Amino acid sequence: MNLLPLLKGETDKLAPRELYFRFGVQHAVRQGDWKLVKASKDMEPMLVNLSTDPGEQHDLSTENPAKKADLVALFDKWNASMQPPRWEDQRWNGDPERKTDKKKKKGKKGAE
Repeated sequence: MNLLPLLKGETDKLAPRELYFRFGVQHAVRQGDWKLVKASKDMEPMLVNLSTDPGEQHDLSTENPAKKADLVALFDKWNASMQPPRWEDQRWNGDPERKTDKKKKKGKKGAE
């Protein structure tokens, strides 16, 4: 996307477009007020409307299956054009052992 017209003051806003995010197995796609989020490997993607739920607390997948399918297709098409993630980091995959191990380590440091 060419940002030059915006930077030169020739326009005051950019044309609508999708935004894509991917970090390891986490990913999201945003289209307008709609956002599809997958925060961990085992999580089903969650559909939210940021205009009514900016804190992303309510999954609207059941009420809007067509919108969810559209965003899944958009993300899948974009993701297929990217290199695959090069790592899988359990810290961001909802690994319950990570928190347990971290607490144990903290306890050891405090005891020494």
